[in-house]
Amino acid sequence: MSHSIVGKIVSGIVLVVLFFILGSEAAENAKMSLVLVAGLVGAVMMLVLGARSWMLLFLLPPLLTVLPLPGGFREIGKPFLVAAVILPYWIFMWCMGYAKMRWRSVWVLDLLAFLSFALMIAAYIRRPVSVLALGLDTDTVGGRPYIVAAGALIYYVALSSIDLKTKKLGKVLHWHIWVALVCGIIGALQGLSGAGETAGEEMSMAESIAETRFFAFSELGSRLIVTLFAYFPLLRFLTNPLLMIGMIGAYAMIMISGFRSSFILNTIAIIFMSAAKREFLQLLLLGVAFYMGLLMLGAGGGLNVLPYGVQRTLSFLPGVQVSAAAASDAQGSADWRYEMWGWALDQRTGFIRDYVWGDGVGLSKSEWMRDQRAMMRGELRYGDQDQFARSGQWHSLIISTIQGLGYVGLVVMLVMIYYVSYLIIRTCFALRGTPLFVPAMVMLMPFTPNVLFVYVNAGDLSGYFTSFIIFAQAKLLFCIARERGLIIPWSQRRRYVPLMIEQHGKQLQQG
Repeated sequence: MSHSIVGKIVSGIVLVVLFFILGSEAAENAKMSLVLVAGLVGAVMMLVLGARSWMLLFLLPPLLTVLPLPGGFREIGKPFLVAAVILPYWIFMWCMGYAKMRWRSVWVLDLLAFLSFALMIAAYIRRPVSVLALGLDTDTVGGRPYIVAAGALIYYVALSSIDLKTKKLGKVLHWHIWVALVCGIIGALQGLSGAGETAGEEMSMAESIAETRFFAFSELGSRLIVTLFAYFPLLRFLTNPLLMIGMIGAYAMIMISGFRSSFILNTIAIIFMSAAKREFLQLLLLGVAFYMGLLMLGAGGGLNVLPYGVQRTLSFLPGVQVSAAAASDAQGSADWRYEMWGWALDQRTGFIRDYVWGDGVGLSKSEWMRDQRAMMRGELRYGDQDQFARSGQWHSLIISTIQGLGYVGLVVMLVMIYYVSYLIIRTCFALRGTPLFVPAMVMLMPFTPNVLFVYVNAGDLSGYFTSFIIFAQAKLLFCIARERGLIIPWSQRRRYVPLMIEQHGKQLQQG
C-alpha cells in the first residue's frame, strides 16, 4: 500500500512539473515540445513499470533513434541516455526497499573497464577540455569522447548492478530486436528524405545509386542481415524465396554504400554465427558458389553494369574484375589512410608527442579556426592529409587510441576487445537451445569480427566507449549463463573420475 501511495505522489509531482515545462516551451519551440512529450511518456512508463523499468534499458533506446533529440543528445548513444535515467531511479527504489541491486562480477572485464575509465580521467587531468557549462574555457576543444566515456560508465554499472528478471529477459530482448529493426527502417527513410533535400534537384535517387556511394540504407542492411540469419536456418533461405530476397536485399543495402569493411565484417559475423548454429559446412558451400559466380561475371564484364558502390565493395575480392574507376578509388582510399598512419607512427613528424601515455583528447581551437579560415579563402582544401593529421582525424582506432591514451591505453583496449570477443563466443555457444540464444547472436556476434579487423578499424575513442554497450550486454548474458550452470568457471572445473574408481580409491584410503 505504501509503495502505491509513494508512486502516486511521485507521479503527480513529475506530471505537474513536466506539464508546466511543456506549456512554457510549446509556443516557442515545437521540436523541444515533441522531445518533452516523449520525456513525459517515458517518465510515466518508468513510474508505472516500477521494478520492471529495467525493460526500458532495451526497449527505449531504439525508439529514441527516430526522435528529433536536441543538440548534443543526438551524438550520444541512446542506451547511455536511458541508463542515465533508469540507474538513479533504480537506486532510489533500492534505498526505499522496492528493488534489489547486486553486482554481477566478471573480474577481468571489470578490471579492464576500470582501467579504461581511469585512463580517460588521467588524460583529462593532463589536458583539460573546454566545458562551457562548467565554466571551463581552454584552447583545447573536442571533448566528446569524455562524454561518451561517462555514458559508458553509467550503462556498464546499470547492467552490472540492476537485478533484472532473467526469466523475462529473453522475451524482452526479442522485442528489442524487432523494435530496433522497425526503427531502423524508419531511420533509413528519414535519412533518405534528408538526403533528397540536400542532394539537389539535378540528381535523382536512382542516379545517385548508379554514379556515387549511397549511404542511406547501410546500417539497416547490417541489422537485417544478422537478424534474418539468427532467426532462420540457412537451408530455409534456399527454399523460401522471401527470405532469399530479404537477405539479398540486405546485402545490396550495404554494397551500394561502397563500405568494404561493412561487407567484410557482416560476412565474418555470419561465419561465427554459422559455427554457433552448426551450419558452417552449408555456409561454406554457399559462399564458394557465390564467389565462383562473381569470378565468372567479372571475367565477362558483367559486374561493370552494377552500381558504383557495389563495384567498390567487391573490388577487394581477389580475381573479381570491376571497373577501373571503382578499383582505383578503393585502392586510393586505402593508400590515403596508410600514408597518414605512417606519419602518426613516425616520431619525427611530431603529430604525436607522448607515445606511452598519449597526448589526451581534443584539438587546439585556435589552430582549428586557422584551418577553417584557410579553407574559406581557398588556401586549404577539405581532405588535405596534413590538415586531417593535425586535427587527429586518423580514420584508425589504433592510431586515435595511441594519440589519446598512448601505448598503455592501446594495450588495455586490445585486451578488452579480445576478451569480450572470447566471452561472446563462449556465451553464444553455451546458450544454444535456450530462449536467449537468438538474441545473444543478434546483439553480440556482430562485434566478434573486430578480433581480426581491429587494426584497420576506422573508429576513434568515442567508438571504443560506445562499444561498452556490447561489453555490458556480453557480461550480463555471460553471467546469466554461468548462473544457470551452462558455463562452468575454469576455477571450478575438476578432472572427471568414474564413480566406481572414485569409490574404490576411497576404500583404499580408508584401509
